[in-house]
Formats: sequence, C-alpha cells, structure tokens
Amino acid sequence: MRERQGVAVIFRRHLERFGGLRILVNNAGDMVERVPTAETTEALWRSAIDLNLSSVFFACQEAIGPMSAQKGAVSSIFPRSVPGPADAPSRYPITHGFHHEKDGVGLTADEDFLLSLCFCPACLARAAMAGVDGEKARATVKLWITEACERAIPASRWPEFLSAGLDVFQPHPEVYDFVKWRFEPVTSLIGEIRDHAAPSTKIYLIDLKEGWLGGCDVKAAAAACDGAIICGYDMTPDQVTELIAQNRTAVGPDRHLGTGFRVFYPEMRSPADLATRANAARKAGAQSINFYNYGLVPGARLNWVKHAISAASR
Repeated sequence: MRERQGVAVIFRRHLERFGGLRILVNNAGDMVERVPTAETTEALWRSAIDLNLSSVFFACQEAIGPMSAQKGAVSSIFPRSVPGPADAPSRYPITHGFHHEKDGVGLTADEDFLLSLCFCPACLARAAMAGVDGEKARATVKLWITEACERAIPASRWPEFLSAGLDVFQPHPEVYDFVKWRFEPVTSLIGEIRDHAAPSTKIYLIDLKEGWLGGCDVKAAAAACDGAIICGYDMTPDQVTELIAQNRTAVGPDRHLGTGFRVFYPEMRSPADLATRANAARKAGAQSINFYNYGLVPGARLNWVKHAISAASR
C-alpha cells in the first residue's frame, strides 16, 4: 500500500474479478514502529507517512475512474489511521469526530447531539432524494446552537432528551424528519457491505446502547446484516441483562446478538466483576461475548478475561 504500483495491482485485480467499484474503505494504517520522537529516523518517518497518508491518496486516485463510471450512490470510508473494524459511527467517545475536543460552553446532552448532525452537501442531497428538507433542518439547528453558545449558564432545551429520544423533536417536523432519516445512510451502507461480502462472512453491527445518538437504528441495521454486538460497557449485571433483553426484541429471534466488555479500571475492579457481567449476558441469551481494548490495559489484567470466559462457559 505504500507504493502506487502495489495499489494499482489491487484495483486491477478487483476490477477483473468484480467488474466495478462502489465502496472504497481506506483502512490501511499503523504506527510502523513505536519509538521515541528523538529516535525516529527519516526512513521510519517516511514509511509511516507512506502507509498512513500516501496509500490513501493512491487508493483515491485509482478509485476515481471506476467509481465515476458507476450508476447510483458510491461511498468512500475513512475509519481511522489504525487498522480495525469500521464499527458504528457512535462506537468511539469522540462525539463530533475530533480528537482533543474541548467544551467550555457546558454543552447539554441535546446540544451535544445537535452538534453531531451532518449537513454536508452529500447528506443534504441524499436527504432531498428521500423528500427530507435538510436545509430547513439545518437552519433550525443552527439557531439552537447559536442560542446555546450565547448563554452564560448552560440550560437544556429538552432535559428529558436521553430518555425521550428523538421524539422531543416532533414539534419541529423539519428537524424530526431529518434526524429520523439520518439512520438510512448507515443502514443502507451496512446492507451494501453484506451484499458484497462473501456469503460465508458474518457482518455484525458493533455498537453501544445509545447507538441512536450516532445515527444507528439497531433494528434496521441488524435486519440488513447478520446481527449485532451491543457492548455492555460500564453496566451492572442487572443492566447487562436488561441490555440483552431489549436488543433481542430489537434484532428479532433470527439474528445474532452478542455483547462486549472491556477490562478498564475502575469499571472492572476484579476478575469477579468481569465474570458476573459475562455470566449475566450469557444467561440473558447473548450468543457471543467479546472482549475489547486489550492494548489499553495492563497485561496482568488479561487473566481476568480468562476467568470471565470460564465463568460464562459453566
């Protein structure tokens, strides 16, 4: 991926086999070697730049021709610079897509959500195709955000937002229609991935309980693929049980439903904490239990995962 010739070979083989290109996922990336800045050689620096940046540029250049020849929508996806699953838009605690984001306003939950809405030309055009007036919604949202930024003290317009959900926007149909439509691009993309993946490949949505905040409709998304993995982060065993029950209703009896945990402290204070949650998920009907973020925890804590697997297998 670091060299144009290698990227060209990948595209040529793809086009020979499939005849066209509709989705480009630029997900190649790594730190190459993790060494202190003072010890980074020019060769190592250029290798990292070529893998993380040049590869994306070469891939986009190669994709322009075949994607331009396609009829209908095409998509280019840039998940992040470190390899891994694309997951769902709401999977990471970077609400608006920016690292090191700081908030001095004191944004409320509803204002935080409004700032996450995208009114780019592509979204506006796609919404218009569905009969949704995105420009009108944008004007209303802009007014609300402006008012929020001018207050001396934060004040939520909808204190019940997190419990009531998108229904709080019903008195404002232009915004309500847009935020309800917002699920469609995500759902349709998942469906396209399912259609283009090998039949033996299982495609699952990985998301959090509040996935609707990031534009994911679990019920629709699971219907478009093979199921969902809803992570039970920072939950009590009873909350994990409720999570599985609620999402089984959403995904239906014929789709895979799993959950995921992480060994963060103090979220998990002992092997027993992790084991009780994994066991609660299994008893509630979770068909898979996954563990994430290994690279962010001490190695001494990894045995907790082994303990949890053993407890959930009994």
